[in-house]
Amino acid sequence: MSDTVKGDTPLDSNMSEEVRRGKVVYLPPERCFTNVYIKHTPHGLLVSKKKGERHFLVIPNTKVVQITYEE
Repeated sequence: MSDTVKGDTPLDSNMSEEVRRGKVVYLPPERCFTNVYIKHTPHGLLVSKKKGERHFLVIPNTKVVQITYEE
């Protein structure tokens, strides 16, 4: 499943406490993290390397370009 985020985000309805594994592409400049755990918050995405670990990066919702989840 892939969610592309630009402007009005379709992710607002999906925000929960759920942590999912996937890939995040963000600006500036265009960078990405793959094989990370992603948690949605009202302010942005919390990114961590291992499930249950403390996040190492917070990406604001306005900077996210694409989120791709692994199933």
